[in-house]
Amino acid sequence: MSHLHAAEIRRLSGEALQSVAGRSAAAVEVDLAPDAEDRLAYFIAFVFAQDRGGPPDALTRIRVAQTIRDGLIAAGDEHYPFVRFLSQADWNDRGHARAG
Repeated sequence: MSHLHAAEIRRLSGEALQSVAGRSAAAVEVDLAPDAEDRLAYFIAFVFAQDRGGPPDALTRIRVAQTIRDGLIAAGDEHYPFVRFLSQADWNDRGHARAG
């Protein structure tokens, strides 16, 4: 199974967010890592600045994730995308959790 480069996934993810929600994230992070069943998957995190309204509502999150999945499949990449939507504060706290 082929996989796209992280830069391409960031681009595809940003376009999905823009097309579904009409907005952009402060950052998009992408990791390729094993999932709970030891299959390679994409772990995509959108980071939102609080001054831009924070993460979108639940239905929008589902639509963005599905649009990313559709884009990956169209590009010939069948790795599953696990998508998270974090505020800047949550993103900053994430680093402390790893260090502790």
